[in-house]
Amino acid sequence: MKKIIQIILCSLIFFEVLAQQKENNNLFDIMISDAEIFFIDGISYFTYPIGMSGKEWLTTAGIGAGIYLSIQNDKNVRNWIDTDVNQFDDNFWRAFEHYGVIEYAEIGAIGTYAVGLFGNHGGTRKLGRMMFQSLSYSGLTAMFIRMIAGRKRPPLTSNHTDFIGFTSNNRFQSFPSGHTTVAFAFSTVLAEYFDSPWSRIGFYGLAGLAATERIINNEHWLTDVILGALIGIAGGVHVINEESKRENNSPKSKLTISPSFNGINFRYRLN
Repeated sequence: MKKIIQIILCSLIFFEVLAQQKENNNLFDIMISDAEIFFIDGISYFTYPIGMSGKEWLTTAGIGAGIYLSIQNDKNVRNWIDTDVNQFDDNFWRAFEHYGVIEYAEIGAIGTYAVGLFGNHGGTRKLGRMMFQSLSYSGLTAMFIRMIAGRKRPPLTSNHTDFIGFTSNNRFQSFPSGHTTVAFAFSTVLAEYFDSPWSRIGFYGLAGLAATERIINNEHWLTDVILGALIGIAGGVHVINEESKRENNSPKSKLTISPSFNGINFRYRLN
């Protein structure tokens, strides 16, 4: 279903561009330029670990160790939620599940890009492209880790350390949470693009509620959600910073979160 939606939307944009070629010959060039940015930023995202310093590797190892230790408490958190927290109406939390659905997020990103492209509004087009970039980079990272880890979802096992290894079965791809990755990849770009306290409270808040829903409704362990959030934020911040470098020759955000071979790397500039 997801692939069908992507093909249909991309085809509509492509044929609309061809139909308008006589009126505006720049549209195709703009799309080619955006495609180049997509691949260039993607390469820098996935190859970042190659140039990491020893300090960055040490920080990343610390984060990985923290997640490993957190896994040991996943069952306790699950039991606490089952007995003390999970007394709310499931329908209330299910409403936030939609915010992390990849199809909806991609429709939002592609739709925003199309409006900006055909409406000749560069800022809107750029926002749509960055949303799609963040979703793509973060999503591929999450998918790779999920397949390698092969962790069983809470409904399938009471053992929080039940990792079976490489698998293509979605039922055994709990770590990290895909919905949480999507929610934070989407929200990070929007929050940092509009760059205001209200945008951060609103969009990060929505992503947090979507992540909470995955735990409350027994779809994921706590560490699934934590890693998913980190991956989503990493993709969003990378895209924002790369775009800012093109415009201002300096990162917009002091926070830099990048992927590594065994975790996520964090850096914060003091000036």
